[in-house]
Amino acid sequence: AICILLHQLSALGARLKDKIKIFGHSQSYILLVFNDILMYLCRQFGQLLFWDTCHLTVSKISKYTYSVEKIVGGRGVWGWIDSTMRPFCRLGENQAAYYSGHKKSHSFQFQSIMTADGIMSSLHAPYTGPHGDWMMWNDSGIERILYDLLPCGIGEQRYYLYSDFTYWPSFGIMGPYRSSELGISLSGTEEAANLLMSGARISVEWGFGLNVTFWGINNYKKGSKILSSPVAAYYLVSTLLTNMHMCLKGRNIVSDKFNYSPPSLKEYVRSVFSE
Repeated sequence: AICILLHQLSALGARLKDKIKIFGHSQSYILLVFNDILMYLCRQFGQLLFWDTCHLTVSKISKYTYSVEKIVGGRGVWGWIDSTMRPFCRLGENQAAYYSGHKKSHSFQFQSIMTADGIMSSLHAPYTGPHGDWMMWNDSGIERILYDLLPCGIGEQRYYLYSDFTYWPSFGIMGPYRSSELGISLSGTEEAANLLMSGARISVEWGFGLNVTFWGINNYKKGSKILSSPVAAYYLVSTLLTNMHMCLKGRNIVSDKFNYSPPSLKEYVRSVFSE
């Protein structure tokens, strides 16, 4: 069952009849096993993907902040938040509900938080294409989680997720410096800070892209049909498996950038099995 799952997620556009030769089962059997395992993993690890209470603690967030400050110089940043869009085939009906005019595609939207250890530490989804970043952020409830966890920081230290201007103004969010509405330009220090954080964000964007790089099904738009397949589950389970891969490998491009190793696989999934 696990081999069917991994092969189906990673094989870009592979035909089911070719897989009959590999697994020795019918097309209907392969699809049944694949979809059942997908939904089981979503149910079992859904909370872990959304917000891992064992992983995202005050102590851990403080360590992330120190690592980012040591490499980049920006104070108080412990993670990066952004959204991603995964397109799928055009529907035969109710197309407007899934169509994103900005991306010119029918799609699902996902809100993600990447931390300095290269782990996608929070994934909130799915939303249909027309939903924007601000709406997903408000609906996720993560702002309230951050306020309860870090109401006033720790001592003089404040903690922030770094983002673009979409998430402003929100508690626990920091973004690049902007020139004032009065036309006052940025100082040299502010411009330098923006440049340094921009360079760090490029590495994080590459980390976001690992999911699509490893699992070809997320790039196969023609094979993603929401009325016949659990398309959103493809990305959710791909994220889970990417995180597990990082834990087993012990590094990725983000952890290398900030010199912060991912947790072991046992540490990563302990909150699920501790119950």
